[in-house]
Amino acid sequence: MAYHPKDFVLALLTLRPGLVANIDFEVSDHGDGPFISRWERADVAQPTVAEIETVDTAVLLQSQARFVARDMLAQLTPDDYARIHAAIATSAALGLLWAALLGQGEAPISVGSDRFRQGWAGMASALGNDRAHAIASAIGIPV
Repeated sequence: MAYHPKDFVLALLTLRPGLVANIDFEVSDHGDGPFISRWERADVAQPTVAEIETVDTAVLLQSQARFVARDMLAQLTPDDYARIHAAIATSAALGLLWAALLGQGEAPISVGSDRFRQGWAGMASALGNDRAHAIASAIGIPV
């Protein structure tokens, strides 16, 4: 589990969804780490720093990562394309990811979705982990 103080507000909003920073609360940091300096919601319990520090912000950030399909498609080689098409015949998840990539246009794709994770596992299997990680790195997504 990895909590990072720089993601204090993200962790707080995960614990208390629906709140708005700088309206419902304010966060300050005087060099000793962030803390809630103002809480305006009497109807919502203010989380403690200990509660906030239990949130795995690294996982949250990873699940929020997005990319545009054209960026990923631009990384593929003719060999990658051939391997993916061969793998689609045996993996419905990979077939769905491929169809979504081709039809996605400029809309971002979330790496936190179940369909992406299943499709990515199929693509990593088709291309090999080293090649899949190289593609992920090139488009800036954690996998």
